[in-house]
Formats: sequence, structure tokens, C-alpha cells
Amino acid sequence: MAAKPSPGKDDQGRKAMEVDEPPVPGSASAGCYNYVVTAHKPTAVTHAVVASFTGPNDVNLITACCTRLEIRSLGAQGMSAPLDVPLYGNVSALQAFRPRDLQTDLLFILTEKLKFCVLQYDTAKGQIITRANGDVSDRIGRPAANGQLGFVDPACRVVGLHLYDGILKVIPMSPRTGSLSEAFNLRLEELLVLDMAWITPPASGGAGGSTGGGGRAAGAAGGAAAAAGGGGGTRPLLAVLHEDPKRARHVRTYEVDLEAKELLEGPWQQAHVDAGAGLLIPVPAPLGGVLVVGENVVAYLGGGGGGGPVAAPLRQTIVTSWCPVDSDGSRFLLGDRLGRLQLLVLTQEGGSAAGGAAGSSGAGPSSSSGVSSGGGRRVTGIRLEQLGFTCSPSCLAHIDAGLTFVGSRGGDSQLVRIRATPVNQPVPMDDDGAGGEAAAAAAAAAAAAAEPPTYIELVDSYPNLGPIVDFVVMDLERQGQGQLVTCSGIDGDGSLRVIRNGVGINRQATVELPGIKGVWSLRSRFSARHDTFLLLTFVGETRVLALNEEEELDEAELPGFDSCSLTLWCGNMAPDHMAQV
Repeated sequence: MAAKPSPGKDDQGRKAMEVDEPPVPGSASAGCYNYVVTAHKPTAVTHAVVASFTGPNDVNLITACCTRLEIRSLGAQGMSAPLDVPLYGNVSALQAFRPRDLQTDLLFILTEKLKFCVLQYDTAKGQIITRANGDVSDRIGRPAANGQLGFVDPACRVVGLHLYDGILKVIPMSPRTGSLSEAFNLRLEELLVLDMAWITPPASGGAGGSTGGGGRAAGAAGGAAAAAGGGGGTRPLLAVLHEDPKRARHVRTYEVDLEAKELLEGPWQQAHVDAGAGLLIPVPAPLGGVLVVGENVVAYLGGGGGGGPVAAPLRQTIVTSWCPVDSDGSRFLLGDRLGRLQLLVLTQEGGSAAGGAAGSSGAGPSSSSGVSSGGGRRVTGIRLEQLGFTCSPSCLAHIDAGLTFVGSRGGDSQLVRIRATPVNQPVPMDDDGAGGEAAAAAAAAAAAAAEPPTYIELVDSYPNLGPIVDFVVMDLERQGQGQLVTCSGIDGDGSLRVIRNGVGINRQATVELPGIKGVWSLRSRFSARHDTFLLLTFVGETRVLALNEEEELDEAELPGFDSCSLTLWCGNMAPDHMAQV
């Protein structure tokens, strides 16, 4: 063994010089540290589901914004304020499901660091509890080229995860309680997997349902026969959309044998689907099967008897999100990267589904071939209806009665309502004469020629700063306070945003009142906690507004107040008096 040479005089001198050097200003040794804090919460929505999470009869909209969850409830006054739930990790998969013995839905969450958890809301304590959690990473394996996929079987028997190329990780689950067992890996022959989905077997009946969400890793859509364990003794059926080395795309099915821990060949497979196919949409019972969405064609495969596919042409686009509209799987909403929203309707033998998301009628392309399904129902065609344009969606969630949440990571998310009639065309007025009908028809034709009909009405918008492509700090008002000007959004949702440090104001309502000189709030009684009246004064008059029974601002009268003069001041005085100057 070679001996270590002793340090020379030069080395000792250099060491002494290094020790004697003063600390660099701003370094930790000088007692100065950097403090990093989040100034704005993440607002880009990546996943969204609708579930009964906080109660059996509640309708909750649950959205994932990178490292946090937002839980909103649908009430008589609309969507409630969100409940923020911080998460340690970026959400890569989110799905709601309900085991047979539970009255509320559970949430399955997978993060990009390959951690997962199952959340439940404790109604007695009013807080969220973690039922299960764990690490699903492996020591070896190449990360999936098309991103992570996580999906729950509609019968709550198994959770499937595709995290590494050529490997399917399976977590067995109790269909009754939702408790998880030890996970195991299964080898896949397909190396380039584009999407996966658990298929609900066609059945004549069933009850309950797991709640599905839009997006690539949404798993099975909410449908019948899920919580009841549709399929009973059948094995979980998995559909895999993959691409071969020749860049051709195919759909293959597997059955998962949980006892033997192996994959078995499925009942059907479809070779050479649309070259741009990238989404699998599972259709719940009683129809069963799966929809394969491509760039030019959408096809329905795997119905009851495994007959020939039903296909329909699709305007060339890239569909990025989807969500079910009906529990029987007869209608779905599709959103593409340009913000176009479409309604997909599966027409069936013996009474097709109603056209339109809210009853709107419209004819679209359909197929003449049919696929037999369980329960005597037969899919005879596919119809597509154009509804209008929204922001570029990354996820969709149909809440209730046409109310739909459009989540976006490249623009502002929106809450929209889908109407039965176009919202951008005039409504014909009642007129007994033929001239009135002709005029109304001419006006409708002119409006249709000028602008295509849209059935989407904007209800609310949720600002999103991401993605920020570039930014600059500058003092716009020259007050010594720097403001951040950002280039936010992508494509048609791009915008310039000015961000400043301060107290934000959320605008609830706007009323145009020219010439106003002052405004005061008044309580009905001196001891009341909330204000009842809003007094507005103008140059020659004074008006009083109050909330009516419909929670709307309406003009009111206060005994003794002078409404024909300018008010200089007013307020409440003890014990129960109001003063006007």
C-alpha cells in the first residue's frame, strides 16, 4: 500500500489562507439565510372528479391543482367555497370509487414520486382521514414513456398502475370495505402503452357505481354494476391501447387472475385502430365495452357478443379530456386541445339516447353496423354534436343538469352550463301572424350564417397563472413596489397578467350607477351582526337597497329618511336608531 505523502509548506500555507478568509456576505456562515415561501397557490387544474365525498347526498367537485386538492360542494346557491387540502407531491392520478359497504366515496391519489393514498372524509369529525398509503416504486424499471396511469376497477376489486414500461402493478382490493392487499407486478408484452382502462362486463342489471373522471388515467366511468361487483365471479378485464414498432396502434384485452397472479388472454382484441388513437373510454354496464378515441375516428369495441366495431368519423383533432354524462354510458363529453366541446351519443336499438347534453337535438355522423350488448340493448351507431368552445381542457367533470366543470392547465378553468337551445341565437317571439314567423326564421338563419350555434353558457371562471412562459419585475405605478408581469397560458388561452403583493378582492356583483357620491351600509338593528341596507347618495337624491327574499338587491324605503336630498353621512346609533345628515 502506497504511503500518503505529507503536506508540504505550500499546502499548509494554502490551508491557512483558506481558514483565515472572511466569510462571504450572504452566506450561511455569516448568519444570513435565504427565506423561500409560496406567494401564490398552484392554480393549474390537472384532474377533476365528481363524487359524494363529504356525505351520502352531497355532490362534490374535487379538483387537483398540482400539490393540493380543492373540494367544492354543490348547493342551492351554486358552488361553495373550496376546501384546500395540501399534498406532499404532484398528483398524477385521481379517481373516486365506492366499495359496497360504504355510504360515501373514497379518493385514490397517485403522485409523480410514486406514492399513493386512499382518502376518506370523516363526517363526525369534519376532517379528512387517510385509510391507506404506500410506495409503489420499484428498484429497477424504465419509467413509462407516456406518463403514469392509475385506475380503479369499477367493481372495486383491484387497482391497476402502469408506472414502468412492460410492467403492470396490481393492488388487490376488497369489494366490500375497500381495504388494500399487498401489491404485485405482472409482465406486459406491450412496451409502448398509450392508455389502459378496466372494462365493465355487459350485464342485465346492477346497482351502485364508482365515479369516473375525465382524462387519460381516469379509469372506469361512473356506471351501474360497479359497487355491486358487476360481473360477480368474472375476473377483472383490462383493455390496453398500445403501439407496435411499426407505429401501428392496437387494442388488446387481458383478464387478471388475482389468485394465480398472472395475466390471461382476454376475450377479444382489435388490430389497427386509428393511427392517432390515444384515449380509451370505458362504457359502464349494461352496455359495457370501450370507446377508442383517435384523431379522425372514434370507435366502440367489445360490446356483449364481441361483434364488429361501430365507428364514426371525427373532425381531425386531439381529444385531451372526457367525462360521462349519464350513468348508463349513453352520452359522453369530449374536449380537444383547441377548446372545442363535443357530445358523443351512443344510439341504441329499441330507443336511442336523447340527443344533446341537455336535450338539444342535432344529427351527426353515425355507423350502420351494430354491436350486441347485455340486457337486450344494442349499440347501432355513434353520433357527435358540436356544443361550442371553452378553454383548452385538461379534464372535464359533469356535475348535474348540464352544469360542467372544465379544468385547464393552460388557461383559466371554467364552470359552464350546457343549454338545450343555442345561447348565441335570438329566441323567436310568439306572433300569430305569418309575417312574425317569417321574420323570426330569417333572423335565426342570419344569426346561424354569421356565427355557428353554441350551447355553452359561462357560469363562472377560475383564474390560472400557469404556465408562466416568461415574466419581468417592474414598477408600473412608480411607487417603489415591484410588480410581476407574466406571460401566462398557451395557444388561445395566452394572456398578460399583472401580479402584485396585497389584499385581493373577489367581485361578487357589479351595478352601473353613474353620478354616485357616497355609499354606506346599515344594520336593521344596532345589535345585528350583519348589514341589511345599502344607502347610495347622488347629487339630488338618496336611494336605499336591500336584499329581497330571492337574495337579490332591490330598492327599499326607510321611514324618516329624506330620499330627495344629498346625504352627507348616515349610520346606526344606540339603542336602535338610524341617523341621516
